[in-house]
Amino acid sequence: MSGYLRRDFFKVDGNTSYFDGELFEFLLLTQSESGIHGGMAEIGVHHGRSFFILAKARLAHERALAIDVFEDDAMYHDPRGLGRGIRFKQNCERLKIVLTQDEVFAGLSTAIGPAEIRRRVGAVRFFSVDGGHRYDDVRHDLSLAADSLAPGGIIVADDFMNPQWPEVSLATVDWLKGPGNAMTPVLATPAKLYLCARRDKPVYQALLKRFFAGNSCVVRDTAMFSDEYYFARQSTRAKLQCLLKERIVSRLFGTASSRIGTQTNTVAEPTPLPEKRAA
Repeated sequence: MSGYLRRDFFKVDGNTSYFDGELFEFLLLTQSESGIHGGMAEIGVHHGRSFFILAKARLAHERALAIDVFEDDAMYHDPRGLGRGIRFKQNCERLKIVLTQDEVFAGLSTAIGPAEIRRRVGAVRFFSVDGGHRYDDVRHDLSLAADSLAPGGIIVADDFMNPQWPEVSLATVDWLKGPGNAMTPVLATPAKLYLCARRDKPVYQALLKRFFAGNSCVVRDTAMFSDEYYFARQSTRAKLQCLLKERIVSRLFGTASSRIGTQTNTVAEPTPLPEKRAA
């Protein structure tokens, strides 16, 4: 487990669970061990909670792309008036995460295409999608991720089966059922759906069995239109331990999770990442 997960994960505002954080880190590490290489990308970065796992996993020749409008919106207003962009920049500085200009895209996901993503970070081996939650936004972002993917890459879709965001689930299922779609579910958690190419599914199933064996979790088999995959969640004891730790950190550092670590497609034009200003 990395120092970021041990010490800093809950200090960064966001809604990614510790369990998914562990899965992100494990899959990124085992991708490298399995010879799966490429960049990383996330749509809907918020303050960086899950993106920093991607950035910390970069090898010497790899880059990670943060895609977000980096502005507050109807879903989130920074309690100190600093805004998403400044919070993200502050967290980068505090965690000593250095990003090149190409690794930050301040704008809508509809304003960047797969060719530009590949130019910035190369073909993507791990793509986290947590952007706009409307039907068309979700389908667009999943297609963008798939078109940017490296061989053996994986896509993680946020808020699948979240009753607060029904269009996310509808769009994801319809996208998966689309003609010629080679992606298939390999794992679902209470918050995210993990997708890989059908030809790569045995590889990821074997990797996930290693993860399940080394962690306190409950695993079940499930299926979507005859496509079998795992559903996994933390054990009750492990979840309570994480909730307690998150609550303590929240009280100490004021990082209570705020719905949503996402992009919202309400801004007409991309905006530059704002410079840090005094509180």
